[in-house]
Parts: sequence; C-alpha cells; structure tokens
Amino acid sequence: MTFSVGFLTASVASIALAATAVQAQTADTVYTDAQVYTVNPDQEWAEAFAIEDGRFIAVGSAEEVAALAGNETETIDLSGAMVLPGLYDIHVHLRNWYVAAALSDETIQLPGDAGPEAAAELIRDFVAARPDLEYLFGAGLANELFDGEPTTAWLDEAVSNIPVYIITATGHEAVLNTPAMINSGIDADTPDPRNGIIVRDPETGEATGYMKEAAMGLYAMPFLRGLELETHVDGARDVLHLLASMGVTSARNMHSELINVQALHQLATSEGLPIRVSVAWTYDSPTRAYQSVEDQRAAIDRFQDFIAPRLDPTFIKVNIDGIPTETGAMLEPFLTNDPEVDQSQPDAGSQYDPLTSGQGDYGLIFFTEEELVADIIRFEEQGMKGMVFHTVGDRGARLVLDAMETARDQLGELKGRYQLAHSFFISEEDMPRLVELDLTPEFSPVLWFSNPHNDVVNRVVGPERAQRVFPMRSVADAGGRVVIASDGPLFMQTPLASIEAAVTRIDPVADTSPPDPAVGQAITLKEAILARTINSAYLDFADAELGSIEKGKLADFIVLDRNLFEIPIAELSEVQILKTFVEGEVVFEAK
Repeated sequence: MTFSVGFLTASVASIALAATAVQAQTADTVYTDAQVYTVNPDQEWAEAFAIEDGRFIAVGSAEEVAALAGNETETIDLSGAMVLPGLYDIHVHLRNWYVAAALSDETIQLPGDAGPEAAAELIRDFVAARPDLEYLFGAGLANELFDGEPTTAWLDEAVSNIPVYIITATGHEAVLNTPAMINSGIDADTPDPRNGIIVRDPETGEATGYMKEAAMGLYAMPFLRGLELETHVDGARDVLHLLASMGVTSARNMHSELINVQALHQLATSEGLPIRVSVAWTYDSPTRAYQSVEDQRAAIDRFQDFIAPRLDPTFIKVNIDGIPTETGAMLEPFLTNDPEVDQSQPDAGSQYDPLTSGQGDYGLIFFTEEELVADIIRFEEQGMKGMVFHTVGDRGARLVLDAMETARDQLGELKGRYQLAHSFFISEEDMPRLVELDLTPEFSPVLWFSNPHNDVVNRVVGPERAQRVFPMRSVADAGGRVVIASDGPLFMQTPLASIEAAVTRIDPVADTSPPDPAVGQAITLKEAILARTINSAYLDFADAELGSIEKGKLADFIVLDRNLFEIPIAELSEVQILKTFVEGEVVFEAK
C-alpha cells in the first residue's frame, strides 16, 4: 500500500491540530464532589466543572470533567457543597452604605425604631455634643411612627438654634426646623416646586416644615455635604467586598451621580473591581432636584469615558412616582377616613396627604407620556442599554408601558432592556403588555413584611389591593420575567433571605410576623433563584455570559454550606456563603 506525500502531510497536520485542541482544553482548575445547580434548563444539576482562563469549559459528571485535568491542573474537592451561579443584586445604592460613616461627626443617622420622642432626643443630644456645628443634616426618620406628619414645631423642640434638615427613611420626604425654613426662604407664599409638595396647614396655609419629593430634593438634600473622590473610592471598594460576602457577583448602582461613576472607574482601572457593576445614572429625579437636568445630561453624555473592565455605565434611572403610602401613582385612590369625600377623579397634582388630611388621593406622577417617550427615544438613540423606572403605583407602571409602546412604534423597535423598580402594584390588565414590551418588574422582598411602614401601606390601599402587592406570581404566570433585588442598604436583605421570602412571603428575620397579605403571590424556589441569576443578567445584556453555570460562560459562582433544595425553606436565610468567585478567582472566603 502506498500513500501520497500530500496525504501524509495532511494527516500529520490533523494529528497536530487535534493535539493542540486537547492541550487547549486542559483546565486550570477542576472542581469535583459538588452539588451544582446550574440554572441551565438543559442540565439542571452537575457534580463537577472545569475552568480555564476564567470560563467554564466543562460542566457535568466527575468522570467527564476529570478528562480535562492536566499535569498543572488544580483539582479541588468541594466535599458535597452546593454551588450556584453568582448572584445578582440589580438594585443597590452603593454610596448610602458609607456616607453616614464618612460624615458621622456632622450627620446623624436615626435608627428605624425611633419614634418622635426618641428621635428628637437623639437629635438634641447629637447637636449638644457638637457646639461648633453650623447646621445638622440627618436621615432615617421613621415618619410612619408619628401621629400625623413631622413638623417644624416638633423639630424645633429638639433644636432651634441652628438649621436642621432631617430626611425620612424612604428618602422621599424631609422635615426642616425654623432656622432651616428661614435659611431656605420658605413661607406661605413659596410655590410648590415641579414634582414636589411643600405641606401646608389646611387652615392657615402656612408651610408645616414637611417637604415631599422635589421639595425635599430642593430644600434638604443640598445640605448633605459632598465627599471627596477618594472617600467614594474607598467606600465603593468596601461595599463591593461586602456584597461579595453575600454571594453577589454583579450589582447595579442606582441613581449614580458623576462622582460615583468616577470613583468606580478609578477603582476599576487602578486595582480592579472585585465584582461587576452596571451603572444607572440619575436623571430628572425629584429627590435630586438640587441638580439641573442639563448637568445630569452633560454627565451622562460622558458615559463612554467610564467604560472599564467589570464596569458598564450605560443605564438610566428615573423616578416615575413616589412612595406607596402617599405619592405613588395609583389607578384607584388611596383610602380616606372621610366617607363624604368624593374620590371619583384622579388628580396627579393633589396636595393632600391621605394619612392625615382625610382626603382621597391618587398620588403623584412626575412625567407626562410625551416627556417620557422623548426621554426613552433620547437614550435609545444615544446608545444606552436600558432604563430603570421607579414605580410603586399601578398608574405609574401603566404610564411606562404606554410610553414604551409609543416609543417603540416611533423607532420601529426598542433595543434597550427596561426595568420596573419596586413594582408594588401592577394592574392585571397590564400583564399581557408587560410581556409583549419585555418590561421586567423588579421586587424587593423585605418591603412587604409587617412593619410600621408596610402596615400604613396596607391600610391606605385597603385589603383587596393589599392582596395584590408585589405581584410576582401574576407576572410569572403571564410569562413575564421576575427579578429580585435588595434596594440596599435602604431596605436591606441578603440575597438568600430574599429568595426565602419570595417563596414564603414571611419575614425570614422576624419569622413570628404574620404572612404578607399577598401570600398568593409567592413563587417557587427555582423561580426565585432564576430571579437572582439569569433573569437579572438579562437586564445587563449579560445572560449569554453570566447567570448560569454552562460551558463557555464566565466562571462566576458561589459555594454554599447547604443544598437549598434539601432543607426547609425557612432555613434558607441561615445558609452560609463559603466562597464567592468571579471569573474563577476567589473574591470572598468565609473565615
């Protein structure tokens, strides 16, 4: 038998190529004896996986994966530990974690359980211990613990010699004392700012000192002293490592301002971000009324300057309405204590607080449909990847759907991926359009437990609507995409606790509290894990690279001390994160 030289040459080349391919598939690390929940519907479970250059190159049986081990491969036995894809927190406020600590000698952070007397005493003592303070800024006031609303008179009893500006725990209201009111030039003739309310005494017309939405943003927020860039860098670094300790490998920072993005970029380019961060720039938000929209646009226009490894500054955050106790935009009015009041006509500009005035109210809405359509088109054409819409009321959610539909019709298609933040209420009638327009609702489970704030929500919406709050089940049943986030640190819950809460609708911390009224809106464990992984990755345009453990994807994963599917659901919040990995590298290890 004879062979041609050409055939021999081709054969040798084929053998060489095959050998190179085998060599190329030699793993850097092989993990065995694991319980891997992959979130891949085609292969839900595996017992081993291999990583090379920060990517999964094999996921399967121990035998299959062992074939990729070479002489220099590190093999790690996980001793039966559970492995999940790295978790997402698609709604965080990084700076809120560290601002209070950075300004601790001039800014007071009130505890959430401090009622009027306790809060006043804390404020009084804080100022007395710092005689050189020119003014005081504070946050965390539990306004729902007041009989009515906080007023100038209440705050004057604590401090009346220097201006004092105290923000509520929700970050949507503030109370000013008399020196602060004088300093801001607020009196009975001061008009309400756009998208804001200066609360007034119904009999005298005088301002009470209580500011809502843009009034808070205009008259109180400017007195939160800005921090130096390096303080933001140090604070962001600490918070990102904290999130990694919770199993978070990707996060989205909401209401990002220019200095926040500069700090993240400096961190990314100087030492590297420990986890991935997408940025949602603040835009035309009433709570940021101290900034001009023109300045915000100018900052956003620079977004390409800040693209860096693990940093994606291509999203926008806007507030469509307010908070669920009073300023959320509702299709039906908040309940009133006065049965004689006519509640038949929605009034987006209502000046009344349903909790104290006895007047029915449909809340506030901050955009017209035309304005929102123009902004969606603006950012689509600018190349932003999507927008996040703060909506708590069903009327706010409907406005977003209407605007998205109109913008889509004008553009031909929407290329961005869009997110409803909070999503307290969504009308059942709007579920089909929610799916059609690919709008993803995001839910924060800690917000629905029995506490003074949520008890007020349930009271002002009534028992029937309370059964539909945070409609996760309805969204899932309609074929929509459910996402879970923390809104941390404002209402903070670890990712595993939020997964438990989504399944039980019971507070995983104070588990003696009654179930949420909308317990029928619970989702399954698998659905809750999807919400914290691949569904959230979708919003970042990262679902092809992240969110599940599959061959070819980036090796972001976590190791747990227990299998979530083998323990009672009520124990999920007690499960420990042993290690967190980003691109195959350890970014957190439990001590």
